[in-house]
Amino acid sequence: MEEEKGFFGKFKDTVKSAASATARTFGAAKDKASDRIDLSKLKSRRSALELEIRGLYAQIGESVYQSADETIARGDFAAQIADIDERYVRLQEIAFEIIALQGGDDEKEEKEEKSEPEQEDQKNS
Repeated sequence: MEEEKGFFGKFKDTVKSAASATARTFGAAKDKASDRIDLSKLKSRRSALELEIRGLYAQIGESVYQSADETIARGDFAAQIADIDERYVRLQEIAFEIIALQGGDDEKEEKEEKSEPEQEDQKNS
């Protein structure tokens, strides 16, 4: 009878140990998933800001086109330039957050993302 208790005691300890290891693994996976979600949100914000910047450039271009006969001064677009500069600052802040989350792996990813449009441009030429 004593051997059975010893067996069940060891079995119980093994189950507790496995449960503890599973909990630690789950916790690490949960943290990694949370980081991935944060990273995706930051990249989404970055893309939205880049789109806003392109829109501001388009506004400037439209204004330049419409005033082609007039003398064009940088001051005519001060508000748009300030908006663009503000968004570039926010883009840089987001880039730092992304690097912090990835531990510096984003530079490689950035190069890969930039090389894809360059390849498309070469194909279209």
